[in-house]
Amino acid sequence: MKAMVSSNFTQQQAIYQTFRNGLDNNPALLDEMLSAIALLISEYDPTIRENRFIVGGTVERIVAAAMRGVGISAKSRGLEADEEDIMVGDAQISVKSSFTKQRSAIRLINTLGDSPTLWKAPTIFILGDRGIGYADPGLLPGVAEKKRDAVVLSRAPLDAMHDANPQWLMKCAVPVKPSDTSQRRAASEAVALEIIQRTAAGKPLFPNLRQHL
Repeated sequence: MKAMVSSNFTQQQAIYQTFRNGLDNNPALLDEMLSAIALLISEYDPTIRENRFIVGGTVERIVAAAMRGVGISAKSRGLEADEEDIMVGDAQISVKSSFTKQRSAIRLINTLGDSPTLWKAPTIFILGDRGIGYADPGLLPGVAEKKRDAVVLSRAPLDAMHDANPQWLMKCAVPVKPSDTSQRRAASEAVALEIIQRTAAGKPLFPNLRQHL
């Protein structure tokens, strides 16, 4: 595969390279980022359906914090539907992760029915047993596929692009989902615990429920 250069996403490409170089120069920050992700997926196993969006959103916020740690003014997704996962000024960047040993296709966008939605957002990929990569529709034109309820990207072309263009992949020990499931829990458990344990003016808001946690 020949090296490819996209002229459409130069701002996001520069952000990725700054992020990569920053992590290269700050191994302690990289280690914290990977350790935080490892703890996340060991406790909130994304194979549990209700955990999937929680894990995805948390990874986005961990990545944004690491970006700020290397001097990038990254903002995590807000509450507006048209915002991407990370905003750096007016540059929008998506974050997608895969923590399985099998290199399964990655869901880029969830769609509804016959929605014509296409992959448009430059994306940072957090890939288990592989590293922290980057791709955009200019570097991988026409590769994303529209399925019934999602736009997906097969791993084969993504991995091939990273192999042929190593500047778009920082190889590092991104964790995979552990086989030991003894620590896993559902996200709703943590949310319910936080709600029920709330207080107002030093008094429990839900004293009866508290007794049965």
